[in-house]
Amino acid sequence: MRVGIIGLPLSGKTTLFKALTGSEVEVGSWSGGKREAHIGIVKVPDERLDFLHTHFPSAKKIPAAIEYIDLAGFEKGISESAKVLTE
Repeated sequence: MRVGIIGLPLSGKTTLFKALTGSEVEVGSWSGGKREAHIGIVKVPDERLDFLHTHFPSAKKIPAAIEYIDLAGFEKGISESAKVLTE
């Protein structure tokens, strides 16, 4: 699953990203003009998967994962920001 975090500049997107992923990215790192997204992947623990893997150890155990994408702030009237969504 992919989740994009978008919003206005300085609205807490990177802070939320850090809380969800445990990443140590710098808050406000977009200010240098860079438009590269921060990406973090979090594995989702599932007791049901652990139970199945205990009973079927030969089966490959692949936990669910969520990919969080922290995008630069979207400012009103800037069409360049929309290009980031299509990449």
